[in-house]
Amino acid sequence: MPGPFDEGWADRRRRRFVVASAAMVREARRATGLVRLRPPTRVPQSGLAELLRSRDVVMVLASRDIKLRYRQAAFGVGWVVLGPLLGAGVFAIVFGGVADLSSEGVSYFAFALAGMTAWNLVSGTVLRATQSLVQNPAMVSRVYVPRLALPVSAMMASVVDLLVSCGLLAVVCAVEGIAPGPAILLAPVWLVLLLSLAGGVGLVLAAALVRYRDIATVVTLAVQLVLFASPVAYSAAAVPPRFDLLYTLNPLVGLLEGFRWSTLGTPAPSAGRLLAGIGVALVSPVIGLLWFAKREPDFADLI
Repeated sequence: MPGPFDEGWADRRRRRFVVASAAMVREARRATGLVRLRPPTRVPQSGLAELLRSRDVVMVLASRDIKLRYRQAAFGVGWVVLGPLLGAGVFAIVFGGVADLSSEGVSYFAFALAGMTAWNLVSGTVLRATQSLVQNPAMVSRVYVPRLALPVSAMMASVVDLLVSCGLLAVVCAVEGIAPGPAILLAPVWLVLLLSLAGGVGLVLAAALVRYRDIATVVTLAVQLVLFASPVAYSAAAVPPRFDLLYTLNPLVGLLEGFRWSTLGTPAPSAGRLLAGIGVALVSPVIGLLWFAKREPDFADLI
């Protein structure tokens, strides 16, 4: 008769205990509605599908980001309007008044405001997406949500600012008598390309920042440098010919020029600058998704 010191008897008891425990866990899950949370696979398509299924989560996160950003501000959402106006005013004084640069046939204020509208979309998307994971450590390590939802919701907050800035630009153009032509129909295309480019960069930087926190400082400095290396406050025609090839390598040049051409009727970008901008804008999100998916399994351990 097997006893408590018989090895076979002990093994059978352990197996029965494991089976019973697993059954109890399954029953508890069915009773409470609990489910096992698993991260998505490393295949980007799988992450995108999960993101689409969790689009309500993305909307809630985006709404939260917008409310938190302006809750403690005395001027509130007025900064969305005042920021581009102040920036365009300073650029108009410095580059249009002091430096006396060309604004390609329109008022320098409208010229600078169009540049600021597109630039704020790029810089806001990159900066917010970069910080989206490290600013939400609990959502990365304790509660499972699609990790991709965090940078995407940050990008959506930038789109809300863009809509306000576009309305402001339309008012300024109406006041100054700048009538848009048929090219205005392409304005959303330029903005989508800019968002695509900035979103891809933001995904790469968000994943990298989880491991290397110094990247935050580097990104802030880089954004300031790229601002003056792009035709935001000045016309691309002001760049000396000897720097033309180097300048064309900046993918933002063609896209920013294209947006101004659509909204203000300024000269269209050259074919080389246009191809460089569109090419990078299409490749950027692919690289961003691949990199993000590759690094995602380590986020919870590193955050």
